[in-house]
Amino acid sequence: MNTIRILWVTNTSMIASEVIKTHSHEYYSLFCVQYGVFHFSLDKETHVLIKDDFILAPKGVSHSIFGLQTDHIDVQEIKFIINDSELASYVDELPLKPIRNNQSANDTVNRIVDEYMKFGQYADKSAASYLSTLLYTLTSEIRYSDIDDKSSEMIDIKKYPAPIQKIHLYIEEHFSEELPLDVIAENVMLNKSYMCSVFKKYVGVTIGEWINVVRIRKAAEMIIYSDLSLMQIALNCGYVSTAHFNRLFQKYVGIPPGQCRRSYPLGIHENIDQIENRPTSTFLYSVLAHKAIDPKTLKDSERFSE
Repeated sequence: MNTIRILWVTNTSMIASEVIKTHSHEYYSLFCVQYGVFHFSLDKETHVLIKDDFILAPKGVSHSIFGLQTDHIDVQEIKFIINDSELASYVDELPLKPIRNNQSANDTVNRIVDEYMKFGQYADKSAASYLSTLLYTLTSEIRYSDIDDKSSEMIDIKKYPAPIQKIHLYIEEHFSEELPLDVIAENVMLNKSYMCSVFKKYVGVTIGEWINVVRIRKAAEMIIYSDLSLMQIALNCGYVSTAHFNRLFQKYVGIPPGQCRRSYPLGIHENIDQIENRPTSTFLYSVLAHKAIDPKTLKDSERFSE
């Protein structure tokens, strides 16, 4: 089922004496102003629309056009149905007000209208795709509002106290840089001695060890998925010395970087169902299966304690 079904696309021109009386319908209408100034009532609230403004009237919400302040107005309109109930719920949460200064949105609407003017119903598929992208963009903040933006890629940090979470997030954000303990402590606003002791207490490894865990985990990901050279990967992960990088990679992953690249040539195309049956290290499994790392697993492993 297509996410969007386009019902009608048109350029509407109205003279000053015309109005569109208050009404509602069981589909969505997107209006984009091409010329003129007028009043648009949406759910009993009136807005003054000008060129390049656009406004979305959700299904079931009353709206009208009146009070033209120019000799005429030109408005592009797209009427559509959203077949994806989840997307529809997000769209229904959008503020009932004009969207201004959004050139990307205006360009998308213009493209949809232009293609319909040229190709008619043959533009249905592309128009639905353009409009779907636009709606997902407009609702991005709503869709991700329930997700904690302070989340870790590698570990479930929610089980840790706030200071530990801050340390994890700072290391993941700055893993490619030099990370002296003084700098970390200053940026997470903790006393260095306290920071080190509390991190070891809750995570089970030292901050220095965890920095290497993050860096080598990132390196494994780059080796499997990217086309970067091993030297560039080492630099990107904060290692100036390739020899030092190779030694640490061997320690944590169990094989050298070059062998890792040769062993997993398919990388992103791996069949997840087969990964669990393959003898991979914690690092490689976490990369290939898109899983988080459990520090306890690393702490208890013989390789980590070497």
